[in-house]
Amino acid sequence: MPALGSIDFGASDPANTLRDWMADSTGLGYNRSALLISLVLGALAATFFLTNVPQPLLFWATFVLTRPLGATLANSLDKPATSGSSGSTTSRSPGCLP
Repeated sequence: MPALGSIDFGASDPANTLRDWMADSTGLGYNRSALLISLVLGALAATFFLTNVPQPLLFWATFVLTRPLGATLANSLDKPATSGSSGSTTSRSPGCLP
């Protein structure tokens, strides 16, 4: 499966770029950026059920958007509250993991 690995690796750099642009350049912060990406993913889900848009197009749009969502959610736990996150630190985060 080298092709899938290369796709995943190739999707991570644009995800980080989109995450940083949304959180920093637009002034949304990490929590609002995560909310915006989640709303777009919800719109894609509605598009899947309510229209005849080709499913491969919706799949790839969703695949690409899940990367910045994960990165944004991770940063919302890790970054200081001044950057629009929850303000948790890495020393407290492991306590919520199993």
